[in-house]
Amino acid sequence: MYTGWADPVVPATNVVSYYESVARAAGGIARTSEFFRLFTFPGMGHCGGGPGFNTFDALSVLEDWVERERAPRQIVASRTINGVQQSRPVCAYPKIC
Repeated sequence: MYTGWADPVVPATNVVSYYESVARAAGGIARTSEFFRLFTFPGMGHCGGGPGFNTFDALSVLEDWVERERAPRQIVASRTINGVQQSRPVCAYPKIC
C-alpha cells in the first residue's frame, strides 16, 4: 500500500492509522510486514503528482514480492525538475530512509 503526504483526498495520517490498526489486529508491525507493507511518499499527491518524489514502479516491486518472495524494504521514487531527474529511496513504514 502507498500514500502521499500531500494527498488532499485521503489524508496520509488516515492511511497510517489504518495500517497501524491492521498491525494491531495481526500481532504487530513485524508480523504484518510479512504480508502487508506501507510506503509513504513525501510531497506526493493523490496517487501521484505533487512537488515530491512521485514516480515509481509499484508493480515490479509487487511482482518481486509475490513471484520471487523478495519483500520490499524500499521503493526508489523519482521526479524531474527543470529537466533534471532526481531519485531517492522510500522505506517501508515505520522506517524512514
